[in-house]
Amino acid sequence: MWAAATVAEVNPLHLLFGALILHRALVWEERRSLSDLVLGGLLVGLALGNHLLPCFIAPFVAVFVLWAGRRETWPGRGSWCRRSRPSSSAGRLSLHPNRREPVAPTAVQPSGHPRRVLWLVSGTQFRGQFDFLSSRGPGEFVAALPALWAVLAARATPILPILGLTGLAILVRRRPAFGLLCAAIFAGAIYVWANYLQLEHYLLVPWLILAIGASVALEWVAGLLTGWPRRIATFDGGVLLGRVTVAFALAFALALGTINWSASDRSSDRSGQDYVNAVFAALPQDAAILSYWDASTPLWYGQHVEGGRPDVLIVDDTNIVYEQWVTREARISSLICQRPVFILRLDDRDLIPTRQAFRLEPFMTVLVAGGGLGRGRSTDIPGRAVGSDGLRPIGGSLLK
Repeated sequence: MWAAATVAEVNPLHLLFGALILHRALVWEERRSLSDLVLGGLLVGLALGNHLLPCFIAPFVAVFVLWAGRRETWPGRGSWCRRSRPSSSAGRLSLHPNRREPVAPTAVQPSGHPRRVLWLVSGTQFRGQFDFLSSRGPGEFVAALPALWAVLAARATPILPILGLTGLAILVRRRPAFGLLCAAIFAGAIYVWANYLQLEHYLLVPWLILAIGASVALEWVAGLLTGWPRRIATFDGGVLLGRVTVAFALAFALALGTINWSASDRSSDRSGQDYVNAVFAALPQDAAILSYWDASTPLWYGQHVEGGRPDVLIVDDTNIVYEQWVTREARISSLICQRPVFILRLDDRDLIPTRQAFRLEPFMTVLVAGGGLGRGRSTDIPGRAVGSDGLRPIGGSLLK
């Protein structure tokens, strides 16, 4: 969560919306107020405008809302329709500001072409990367469970996941509807994580659910200890034991924070800006650099937000897909006689087809993002690709 919170991405906002939607569902269960339905619809719409992951939260919440308000809604369908109409309208309204993004061309990801809009909406670009809609999904989910436990234990020690899962079981027994809602959201998010590249930031909402479960488990332990001395002794030490449990929970959280502070403190991390400055300073006039998402986004920020190097053409892998170049080599061929061309990859194996078509000359080594949130790796820019026919682009040579 800390790594996601210190990166300018959609993921922290997704976590916030997930927490707010869960909270609003609980408030609806308690008050049955139309305003809670309206706010819930608004939050769902805003969440979907930020990321598509709420698609795996909203259906479970909708079932919970229907169940919690069954006495008010089931006797008369007309009454339910009247009560739910403002909520659905609020959801559509909150989606309205996001409708322009896949239609209006932007400097970073031009998507005004109808085909590109279809690719964005249908997820064509990512279909080969996930299996949760295929028959392989359940197998991938089961196979990923050991890796999931390793991530949970490494990020929070085994204590938090054990407490969290125990608390979820207690919650299902105490409050079946909300407990099953949390369990369904947890399992659904894990399923998506297991079947889509196992990206750690897809586990943000499961962390939230585990935290809820852990708090329930600690509350249960505190309550158990509070009444335990009365049953076995004449003195009343239950309150003291309950307070000890609370103190343990606070100490555990503070200990984790203290132990991991040095590794998590990014207040002096300027590696992203250093990377952008180094690349922009080294590239010749009108250069083109072919990159991948984690390395392209800082360059786009430096160019479109900070106004640096407007002459440089930044070509991401997504651009090659959207613009139908099919391969990086085809895109290089279109640029090689007009611009000095550079390519940046983390893995030398990605350069095999490029080396077969062009001569690559080493240029510079930079620290770039790779391997997850908050991590960086040193890599070379296999600078200018030189055409095998001897034609050279204008500018100095760069390479790996």
